[in-house]
Amino acid sequence: IKSETALSSLPIGFVGFSLGAGIGLLAGVPIDSYVFWSPAIYTRTDMVPRYEPELNQKGCIIKGSVTVSKEFIDDLNSDSIPNSISGLSTPVLLIHGSEDQRIPLASSKTALGLFRGAARESELVIIPGADHSYRTDPQMRERIFSLSCDWFRSHLCQNSRQKSAESVSSAWDADGAFAQRSRPDETQVV
Repeated sequence: IKSETALSSLPIGFVGFSLGAGIGLLAGVPIDSYVFWSPAIYTRTDMVPRYEPELNQKGCIIKGSVTVSKEFIDDLNSDSIPNSISGLSTPVLLIHGSEDQRIPLASSKTALGLFRGAARESELVIIPGADHSYRTDPQMRERIFSLSCDWFRSHLCQNSRQKSAESVSSAWDADGAFAQRSRPDETQVV
């Protein structure tokens, strides 16, 4: 994308959901800011135990129309995703549901420590009652979309970060209903 002349000066944001977050970290593409929803970063402990019987029996994991090879899982198990965080210098927002049974919330909390050690700015937003796919409440997906857009507005805008942060802040203050949908009192920002 950065090699396209028309796009070369534009900042790039990346949204990764679940395993897509880990793959995004491994891609090696210059990204200006990341947003990860329920990220699968510690695949060895978060994913493999649940899928190990299928991997051993079939040699792959089949989920709907997606097939993931054992070799791919072995590559992920080499700690390459957590290791890729050490060289990261871009802002990262992690969003995780408090009721996620597929990827433990503790995984995002651990990852936050790694991101904070490497990145300029990192934040974890915990969505109360949300499961892995954010389907337990019709407003949850809207909430994570709003949080993601706000993050990118404040980290990817052409204007200064201060100006961007002020415009996001005033939008929240001006529209109490939007603020309630996007950040209810019980939502935790870590």
